[in-house]
Amino acid sequence: MLSFDEVRLDGCRAFRGIFKFPAIKCVPGWTNNLAVYIVGMIALPLGDSFIMINTEAVERGTTGAREAVVGVLQPPAREPSDARSTATMEEYFARVRDCLARQLPSDAEEFDRLLPHHPLSAVRRLQRHVLASAHVSPEMRGRALRPA
Repeated sequence: MLSFDEVRLDGCRAFRGIFKFPAIKCVPGWTNNLAVYIVGMIALPLGDSFIMINTEAVERGTTGAREAVVGVLQPPAREPSDARSTATMEEYFARVRDCLARQLPSDAEEFDRLLPHHPLSAVRRLQRHVLASAHVSPEMRGRALRPA
């Protein structure tokens, strides 16, 4: 999970989360790929049920651009504690695939304006749009959680 917070959807209490997954675990047919799949969720609780609005985007083409840009702008102060060498490129890529779901410094929202076409930036932009424009019907509003 990259983030989770309480938000307002047309004045009603809702919850927003953003999750990052390796695309090879979510996109059928993608096997040897380092892309990420970003899923944004806005949940509007309604008593014993809820409305879920998903915003999703997958990285396509060259991967790792966001991480590379942020690495140049903000190089790490020290070598990561889990840094180690690998004997082959296959071993290296296997390690990278295992780490794709980790939260990275490049996942910070402050970099969205620099990389507006990255899937994470796109999902956040779609979530802002939904929160700013969605309307909750009077019937559903009566069942929604009251703002805290």
